[in-house]
Amino acid sequence: MSRPPQLLRSIICDDVRHEVGGKVSLMGVFSNFSVVNFMQPLPRFHIHAVIAVDGEGDHRVAIRIASREGDFKLELPGMLYAHVRSPLTDLYECTVMLALEGFQVPRPGIYDISFVVGDANTELRGPSFTVTTQKPPTVQ
Repeated sequence: MSRPPQLLRSIICDDVRHEVGGKVSLMGVFSNFSVVNFMQPLPRFHIHAVIAVDGEGDHRVAIRIASREGDFKLELPGMLYAHVRSPLTDLYECTVMLALEGFQVPRPGIYDISFVVGDANTELRGPSFTVTTQKPPTVQ
């Protein structure tokens, strides 16, 4: 019996660095953007996730970012490459690393990230982030 995909971990950060010896360092982990002008894109950021699947091979994935109110939705398609079974989970673990640049949201609010995996369209809820309005500094 096959097991459904699982989201093992997911995080939003400023940068992802690959270290000597195979380690991954996540720099500047956060969950809030403070925005002065909504006509400008958010600063560049990364989504790093590890998804476990039951079968070896290639698996479709889509990363969705949507507002809680449902008036904003972005979907980015991709592929997961599952080739090595993890002795810890007995599943094939796939790493998703996505850098977003030029990404713009329409207003303050809460935005949810999810991963839709495979032909069955299993949706795995990832991290959420807030976007708040920052008042520009006043000059005296």
